[in-house]
Amino acid sequence: MGQTTDGIGDYLKAISRHRMLKPEEEVKLGKAVQKMSACLEVKQQLSKDGQEISKEQWATEVGCSEAELSQILEIGRAC
Repeated sequence: MGQTTDGIGDYLKAISRHRMLKPEEEVKLGKAVQKMSACLEVKQQLSKDGQEISKEQWATEVGCSEAELSQILEIGRAC
């Protein structure tokens, strides 16, 4: 037989090449995404009048440093 046209079979082959997450990894990644989402929500609330806010203002409102905010966003996006 040649190439398969079975979409589900192709999908299953593709995902079988990657290991599954351990439960604790799933929780850790989920928390990282939630933290990023909370930060983005704060930014949206602060800039609801259309005015841009600085990263410093954003970090202050979130309760962290600019470097920590950058790290939260980077980790959350990587998930």
